[in-house]
Amino acid sequence: MRFLDRAGKLEGDDADALTAACARLRRKSVAACRDPLRWSMAKSIAMRMIADGVDPADPAAGEAWLAEYNTSLAGARNESSRGTPTSAQRAKSAGRAKRSAVKQARRRNRR
Repeated sequence: MRFLDRAGKLEGDDADALTAACARLRRKSVAACRDPLRWSMAKSIAMRMIADGVDPADPAAGEAWLAEYNTSLAGARNESSRGTPTSAQRAKSAGRAKRSAVKQARRRNRR
C-alpha cells in the first residue's frame, strides 16, 4: 500500500486505513484461497500437478503430466461404459458440485 501511495496510485482511504483493512481480511482471504471449492479450473489442475510433484512452471513437465492425465481420463471413460462408477466419474460429479458452489458464492458476493 505504501508503494502505491508514494506512486500516487491510491484512491479513497489513505495507505494506513487500507493496510489495516488488508490486515483484518488476511485470515479470511487466505482461507478462501485455500478452499478448493473456490478454485478455477486452471488452479485446480495446477494444484493437482503440484500434489503430484510436478512444477506447473516447467512446460515439458506440465505437458507430460497433462498427457498422462488425459490418458487416464480416456481410460476412465471406457470403464464407465461398464456401469460401475469410476473415480473419474466421481471426480466429475464433485467438479459439477464445485462449479455450482462457486456460482452460488459469486451470486452472494454480488449482492
